[in-house]
Amino acid sequence: MDLSIIKRRKKHDTANDIANRMLLLITLLGVHIRDAATAFASPEILMWILLYCDFPTVMLVSRTSRHGRRVAQTVVRDRFRLVLDPYIPAGRFGSFVDLLQTTGAGVTGSVARRLLAIQSTFALGSANKLVRTSNLNLIVPRQQFNTCKDWFKDDGYVIWNSRPVMQPFNRFVVSVWIGEKPVALDSNKNRKVMLMKARGDVANMILASPFTLQGNFITGSFVYSLWPNLICKREAMKTDLPFVRNIRRPSNNWPIFDDNSYWKEACGKYCPARDRLSSNDDVTASFDWNANAAPALDGINRADDLWKGKVYVYRFSSNCRNPRCKNYTPKRDGQIL
Repeated sequence: MDLSIIKRRKKHDTANDIANRMLLLITLLGVHIRDAATAFASPEILMWILLYCDFPTVMLVSRTSRHGRRVAQTVVRDRFRLVLDPYIPAGRFGSFVDLLQTTGAGVTGSVARRLLAIQSTFALGSANKLVRTSNLNLIVPRQQFNTCKDWFKDDGYVIWNSRPVMQPFNRFVVSVWIGEKPVALDSNKNRKVMLMKARGDVANMILASPFTLQGNFITGSFVYSLWPNLICKREAMKTDLPFVRNIRRPSNNWPIFDDNSYWKEACGKYCPARDRLSSNDDVTASFDWNANAAPALDGINRADDLWKGKVYVYRFSSNCRNPRCKNYTPKRDGQIL
């Protein structure tokens, strides 16, 4: 952890800044003061601190010990329940998690983005509109679609309409259905869920996303992010792959850049023009948030594992426009992308 956060002065310290200072001070005190480690091992103390920490900090604590991991799992579970609250009643949360586990479906879109952005500096205060959610998006394996749709019908989503499949997802999605749950006389206030029936593996659709902010996925056991370096930043990037054209922006409130020319440091392993391998990916972050998840049936992969034991080779962009990167490719005169 960065020691400079103790001395760093800001006009306004966020709760996350204060929580980070508390974590660091407790760690340092544990070296010099008897029984400080015992206090740090208290689940209640650690839980209250992590409530005010951003997602990367929670992940750092999860790697400290078995105890830290279990507390981090509880924090992520509570945050998942929080972001689902507008769409899934608290009493049905456990049933919904079971549904995700057994079907291999997963949550993506603005709900997944909001979970990862909780307590991030950009998501606090007036910028909170950037992480608001308008519907719940799920990617569902084709053979499990009716099971998922029936679950939502039982929960009150009784109005269903199909929507056209937009490019570039038409290669990987069979159909898209919008379910609505009436909650008031004004139909504009209805709760909405979008179910996308995958043509093949769910992972194909995640990897096909033309925006970095759509590279997040939550199953009944895991949370994934293809771009963990961007989850706490008020920014997103669009692919320049030539076969992806005329794509619709996923959010009018989210700043989306045409390339990574605005990056201030060398890309390193996060270079968008670098080939990535799912079986040995040093970029994608994953966390098994569900301490009560059922064990893998085959001893290796759970039903809701994103990769399903398969190997994917993928790349986000054709070119890197970051002048600080070794893979930098400058634009030619008159080149749009």
